[in-house]
Amino acid sequence: MEVYNPIKDQVFTDSRLSLSENNLFVALVGEHHDAAKFVPDLIARGLQKAVVTDTKENRKILCEVCDTKLHFVADTTQYLQMVAKQKLSYWRNLSGEHKVLAITGSNGKTSSKEMLAWLLAGMKNKFHATKGNLNNHIGVPLTILEMPIDSKTLVLEMGTNHPGEIELLCSIGDPDAGYITNVGQSHLEFFHNEDNVFVEKTALYRSVVAKPHGLFILNTDDIRLKNLKDSNRTVSIGSDDSNDIVFIDSNSSFSLNLSGKEIKLDCPAIPERHNRYNMAMALSLCLKLWPQAELLENFKERVAKYSPPRNNRSVFLGNKDLTIYLDAYNANPSSMRASLEGFVLWAKNKKIPTSKLWFILGDMNELGDLAPNYHREIGKLVASLGISRVFFIGRFGDFYNQGFGGKAEVFSHRDEFIAQYSQAGKQWGCSAAFIKGSRTLQLEQLVDITLFPVL
Repeated sequence: MEVYNPIKDQVFTDSRLSLSENNLFVALVGEHHDAAKFVPDLIARGLQKAVVTDTKENRKILCEVCDTKLHFVADTTQYLQMVAKQKLSYWRNLSGEHKVLAITGSNGKTSSKEMLAWLLAGMKNKFHATKGNLNNHIGVPLTILEMPIDSKTLVLEMGTNHPGEIELLCSIGDPDAGYITNVGQSHLEFFHNEDNVFVEKTALYRSVVAKPHGLFILNTDDIRLKNLKDSNRTVSIGSDDSNDIVFIDSNSSFSLNLSGKEIKLDCPAIPERHNRYNMAMALSLCLKLWPQAELLENFKERVAKYSPPRNNRSVFLGNKDLTIYLDAYNANPSSMRASLEGFVLWAKNKKIPTSKLWFILGDMNELGDLAPNYHREIGKLVASLGISRVFFIGRFGDFYNQGFGGKAEVFSHRDEFIAQYSQAGKQWGCSAAFIKGSRTLQLEQLVDITLFPVL
């Protein structure tokens, strides 16, 4: 039978979804389960085709149900990646103007992807972008397969936590242009040091500049990325005047200097410098790919109207009494440092005294044997910022506190903090709070009417 048709077939891997016409279910195999077990029920609901792992058990059970709708393969994940390549190849052949844009980095890639998508939404051409953070060896193929065939631009977010993954994703997504937000101390449990992180992340750079018409936006403010070999396919951006695009920051705005022409941009809903820089990189990519003069005003208007989505990884929430910076999705030493310094600068610009600030820090995961030292370093940084009301939550809280000088309150679990400090935001006269930690702690639950009544 014809297994996959890039024009008609709707490929899916979640058995809970409603079935569409021309559906094709790819039964992925996880550490503890094989999704092939859902195929009989899906066939009863109207499934047309299924791709499953070729095992004796699957053949015995599933062929009794309906062997005419089954296709057996050695590895369903590799099959998913293969048909994504087929879809992309078919899509590219429809028009020479189709472009694939890719973003990776240790920090800020999801926020940057949202910014790039926001800018593209102001253009007439249809585009498709990664949803949420579906950025791994399964998420990238699914993003491609979900792309409407009449899209003109595809935006892929690429993530990694093991060596070789970005190279794999580039082989699937085949990006024409893109950038790396930064290289930092992420997933060190698996990469061991920043040199290995650099090698991993720059696989995107190598993929893009290998193309005759590739375009790579090179962030020279990153001390590691600035040493990448320049080529006629790179456009540098940074604070130094020697760059092709010069970034000039200001409170709630920034400017870009391109070939002696200064473009001023307002972005009142982006209070942190590092996120204004992320917007600058997204905008630089757009300006280089679509340099038409009539689009410049459009892009400027889009930047001015941008506001981080409520489901964004880092977001400011608040009311007239209290502002909260929340990032409960991810935390590593690099992102924690940038977020802390950015929040303190924001508070200073808002004339909020440090005595009115609360800082709640959760664990930074996937650091391996280096975890104690990195938590101590961040604790020292918090102390150097002159902050007094500090709380550390999680299994590494004591290490944070060692760096802080032992002056903070430490809680082994989020719920212990909630039990002790319900309504405390009002009692202590807190004007702003910083909350950041790795996903496992689910610190978003602190933003609750019983603790910080802002939602």
